[in-house]
Amino acid sequence: MKNGLFVLFVFVISQTAQAQTSFRATLSFQIEGLTAPMVTLGYYYAGKAYRADSVKIGLDTGRFSFQKEGLKPGLYFLTAGGSRLFDFVLASAADSFTVRGSMSGPGAWVAENSEENTAYFAFEAERKNLEEKIKASEQMLDMVGRATNGDQEALKPIQKDLMALYRSGDSLAIAFTKKYPSTLYAQMLLSVRPPEPPQKLSPMLKGKPNPAFRRWPREHYFDHTDFEDERLLYNNFWHSFFDGFFAQHVFPQPDSLIRAIDEVLVKMPRNGAFYRFSVLRLTQFFEQNEAPGADRVFVHLVDKYQQKDDTPWLDLATLERLAYKAEVHRPNLTGSLAVNFELQDETGKNHALYGLEAPVTMLVFYSPLCEHCKEMMPKIYQTYLDYTPKGLKAIALNTDKQHVYWKKFVVQQGWQWLDLASPKGLENLEKQFAAVNLPVIYLLDKDKRIVAKRIQPDKLGEALSRMSWK
Repeated sequence: MKNGLFVLFVFVISQTAQAQTSFRATLSFQIEGLTAPMVTLGYYYAGKAYRADSVKIGLDTGRFSFQKEGLKPGLYFLTAGGSRLFDFVLASAADSFTVRGSMSGPGAWVAENSEENTAYFAFEAERKNLEEKIKASEQMLDMVGRATNGDQEALKPIQKDLMALYRSGDSLAIAFTKKYPSTLYAQMLLSVRPPEPPQKLSPMLKGKPNPAFRRWPREHYFDHTDFEDERLLYNNFWHSFFDGFFAQHVFPQPDSLIRAIDEVLVKMPRNGAFYRFSVLRLTQFFEQNEAPGADRVFVHLVDKYQQKDDTPWLDLATLERLAYKAEVHRPNLTGSLAVNFELQDETGKNHALYGLEAPVTMLVFYSPLCEHCKEMMPKIYQTYLDYTPKGLKAIALNTDKQHVYWKKFVVQQGWQWLDLASPKGLENLEKQFAAVNLPVIYLLDKDKRIVAKRIQPDKLGEALSRMSWK
């Protein structure tokens, strides 16, 4: 059964596959007014939804049930006709309970023989009611804002009410964890609540910000997460809490990110569920991230956490792919000195990279025979001209071996930057700079350190605007 709801990712599948146990869950449902012929049982894992099973519905009674072995405790859901019906909690792999309700009154679900779901459904009803109030308040804020051209005096009481509603949502979750502390869902909610700093730790120290107070939230962010309890991952919100740590408490710079990653992963049991999830999530994120320095973090993750003997839960093909990509990055990591080269321009004069003095140097690998390059190079050149008053210098590097054609092409273009090539081609240089899928753009600082690489032409101006021109 293909459904966009069930986004299957091979990494996650490989890490969540577990041997079947002898525990069997018996989940019975009766939903009046349900007309779809089939209903699907699914579960959440680290923010993604997965299919567990499907059964036919008794159209005359609305009854159906699932009897399955090996279900993992966590947050589950039902879908029918392409729509999600509701979520519920499986507290143990041997749970047995019944849920009743009606499509004419969605949300009024009643759980029999399940204190866990009785509490959960009550919480969800309150949460959805609060959600509707928040939505109405947000719409009112938008409407009044447009009607008054953003008059702050008119918006202030609505904003105040909206903030109170937001705080109510937080209070609702806190009240649930205190009232039902032994339930799985309460433990899930608690796992995504950073602890409050102790009262004796003052924000100020001798009239200045207390560095210990600033460090405390980062050092204790995960205090409420039991990393040995993999059930806490089987929901649709813990992954956002994990991402929040890096967004809120880590400076977005390679060394800071690497240090923070090591600090977090060491807290988790090696090869446990949280460890596997975190390593894979971080590797995927930094592998696909184009931000300067992401390559350094990615290579660190591969070198330290994605080696064959350290990842028995990951297939060999994936490990080899990651290792290959790390090797491609390694010679031209952001922050490292660019490899020097000396090549000829169209007149036969030699030019060395390190002989070009500039606060910022741009390298553009291209081919005059590349159709995409023909489309992009005028735009790249215009951006170059925009920044030459700041001191930008550039070297265009022809990767094609048709040297005679290249000379004619350069003369025709009349570019004011250096255009270099070699009659034998630039194979070694292309490998050093991973110059594939042309054009490829690098930015170097005054010392010829790589500041940004493989920049998309339409983002070149943005990248140059962030450079230091001293």
